[in-house]
Amino acid sequence: MNNATFWKIIDESLEEAEGDLDEQMEFLGEALEELDPDEIVEFDRIFLEYWVKAYTWDLWAAAYILGKGCSDDEFVDFLGWLICRGEKVYELALKNADSLANQLDAEQGEDALIEGFQGVATLAWEHRTGKSLDDFPEHQVELPTEPKGTPWSESSDDLKNRFPKLYRKFF
Repeated sequence: MNNATFWKIIDESLEEAEGDLDEQMEFLGEALEELDPDEIVEFDRIFLEYWVKAYTWDLWAAAYILGKGCSDDEFVDFLGWLICRGEKVYELALKNADSLANQLDAEQGEDALIEGFQGVATLAWEHRTGKSLDDFPEHQVELPTEPKGTPWSESSDDLKNRFPKLYRKFF
C-alpha cells in the first residue's frame, strides 16, 4: 500500500457513493475487506498520517463554522470526513481551509462532522481477520498534543475575518 493506492481507494469509494456519506463508508469498508490484513493496517497508518498532517487550528475553525460548533471528538470526525473527500479537496483545504466553502451546500455543513470514517479500516480488519479490535496492530505515528498553526477565537469577528467564505455561507 502506498499513498497513490490509498487515494485511489478513497476516490473509488467517493465515486461509488455519489455523495452519500453512509454509502461511502460502506463502499470503503467493502473495498478494504478485499485487501490482505497487512494492507488494511497500512491503509489505516496512511490515514492516520494524513489525519496528523491535517490537525491544524485552521481546519478546526472550518469544522467549527460548518457545524456551528465543534468539540474535540467532532473534530476527529471532521478530519476523517475531510480525508475521505479525496486528495484534491484534502490538499486544497490544508493550504486554505476557506476552500471548504465550495464542498457543501449551506444546509449540509454539519454533514462534515459525520462519525465513522476514521474507524472504517479497523472494522474492515476485524471482519477480514476475525480478530478483536484489541489485537489491531499499533502504528508508530506520533499523535500531536495540540493543533498546528495559529489558534482562533470563537468571536464572530475573528472567524469572519480569517474564513470569510465559510463564515458567510455557514454561520
